[in-house]
Amino acid sequence: MQETAIEIAERYRGLLADYKGVSAESALHAAYKLGREALSQNLSLLELATLHHEALSDLLAHGAEGPDLARRATLIFNEALSCYEMAHHNANDANIALRRINEAQEHALRRFAHAVHDQSGQLMTTAHLRLNAVAEEATPEIAEKIRSVIKLLHDVEREFRELSHDLRPTVLDDLGLAPALEQLAEKAGKRSGLEILVDADSRERLSGELETALYRIAQEALQNVIRHADARTVSIRLMADDGRNCLVYTIRDDGQGFDVRRRESQRGGDGLGLVGVRERLNAFGGHLNILSVSGEGTCLKMEIPLPR
Repeated sequence: MQETAIEIAERYRGLLADYKGVSAESALHAAYKLGREALSQNLSLLELATLHHEALSDLLAHGAEGPDLARRATLIFNEALSCYEMAHHNANDANIALRRINEAQEHALRRFAHAVHDQSGQLMTTAHLRLNAVAEEATPEIAEKIRSVIKLLHDVEREFRELSHDLRPTVLDDLGLAPALEQLAEKAGKRSGLEILVDADSRERLSGELETALYRIAQEALQNVIRHADARTVSIRLMADDGRNCLVYTIRDDGQGFDVRRRESQRGGDGLGLVGVRERLNAFGGHLNILSVSGEGTCLKMEIPLPR
């Protein structure tokens, strides 16, 4: 069983209190180990600093020798912090890797979408011309059958255009995120019967990579709502919080909702169909908070830091 935060605090206090009884090397080794355990318990840097301050203040209040204790406490605290520093560097490396993977994926999708649109369009045009030519020379009965095939080809051509758009909407590149979200909402609403409202701050363009990530998040979230939520309306809202220098992105539905903790525990933590959402947010240092109550809908609240 993992130690609780209280047990970690007690061990940290004991490590400081015994600053005369162990060698500096042993103390640093114990501090590093304690830092790793604090990190595994998801203690934040602020919580660790608070724990350090409280333990040191308590010891000083009970007559511990100030200068020696303070020097040893600083060494111990810095060593415990080194685990957080390494984790931060590893997280940054992982985020950079995720962004590169997503960028490569989007580049491949863009090329494929253009190929589907352009090449299929050329082939369809050729097929229409040849079939029309054959229909002109055919008997009325055969000509009618050919026209029915031409109608099917029009349907296929329309499906190819839809597929090309879903793979990579040109409006996202040309006009930006807000128009792309509005177009996505319109198309998804027509297919599903949902009323989808978009309120996106479009004062200025974001980076291409971030706009793409936010668009893909909306795509995936809407797919989840359509498949599982039994909702009538969905709202997509994107606003800049200038005070905290971040974007606040919320996608809310009025569907059946669910017990978040129970669903996550039953499905291993990521059974909500939101793996792609989390990965895209992680690549930009963002995070996701799922708010849901059975019978009262679900809200995905996301915050993404903006470059300063």
